Amino acid sequence: MAKPRGVIESIAPGSVGEELGLRPGDVLLSINGQPVRDVIDVQFYGAEEFLELVVEREGEEWLLEGERDYGDELGLSFVHPTFDVDIRRCANNCDFCFVKQNAPGMRKSLYVKDDDYRYSFLFGNFVTLTNLTADDWARLEEQRLSPLYVSVHATDLELRRRFLSRKAAPDVLDQLRRLAELNIEVHTQVVLVPGLNDGEHLSRTVRDLEGLRGRPVASVGVVPVGLTRHHPGRCRTYTSAESQALLDQVQPWRDANRNRWGSAFVYPSDEWYLVAGRDVPPARAYDGYPQVENGVGMVRRLLDEWQALKGRLPGKELRPATLACGTLIAPVLLAIVDE
Repeated sequence: MAKPRGVIESIAPGSVGEELGLRPGDVLLSINGQPVRDVIDVQFYGAEEFLELVVEREGEEWLLEGERDYGDELGLSFVHPTFDVDIRRCANNCDFCFVKQNAPGMRKSLYVKDDDYRYSFLFGNFVTLTNLTADDWARLEEQRLSPLYVSVHATDLELRRRFLSRKAAPDVLDQLRRLAELNIEVHTQVVLVPGLNDGEHLSRTVRDLEGLRGRPVASVGVVPVGLTRHHPGRCRTYTSAESQALLDQVQPWRDANRNRWGSAFVYPSDEWYLVAGRDVPPARAYDGYPQVENGVGMVRRLLDEWQALKGRLPGKELRPATLACGTLIAPVLLAIVDE
């Protein structure tokens, strides 16, 4: 297997990397004797005061030495964030997997099922933790990569295995406890499928995750399954009445958590409110938006930003424009346009 190669794409002006004499096209091999596998290693091993970098340049290895002051960045951008180039593939076979619901005939990268804890740390991708190796756990212990974003779906082991179509999936509660021992914060999500992991199963999952609040679980996002016309399985989406029932089920937990801990901890995503025909909660209900990139509070943020912005719009007539959007968000955007 070829060794990971960190090809430098650019160097920030005035950065430590520029002072060391790095150039675009250099291949970073090691920092202070430690081979680098990705940008995480670069950040971790490049945080020392004294630096020895080995790079490959035009087929030869060069040793570059220098110092960095506290807070100074290396300032390096790489062609790919993980130097092995490939992303960890998902070995699960969830019926609702959004990758399997893509239309045919698009570029190959859109059909890659990823489940890579490195991308969870770097970009907030949700992962199932089902493919972690002993080396991965050793790295998590050494580098304490925090926060991570974990798709739990169900804490009942056998139910989760059926949900993921993975007979040997490890116990996610054991994994979360292990992450707690490493002081790694985790944001979790539960994607609900009608009749599979909702109802009492959801109650159990939330209770179990509440038992791990703060060590390591920081938040729980509750998200309805999303389907396209290319969905190959038998899943269905939630009705308006079911969405209302879900919101009614979750709200007492949120109220109790706020009384106990000062935050709701459990956050239904925006789809529930839109499908149920209910207004999204005010900003304070989202406790700083810990899962906004997961669609939890995104509509509220949009509405609040619009209220702050609309008074500053120019008085002249605006040009016609076309907004392409999904069907759920369309009424929200139309209301903004009408204003």
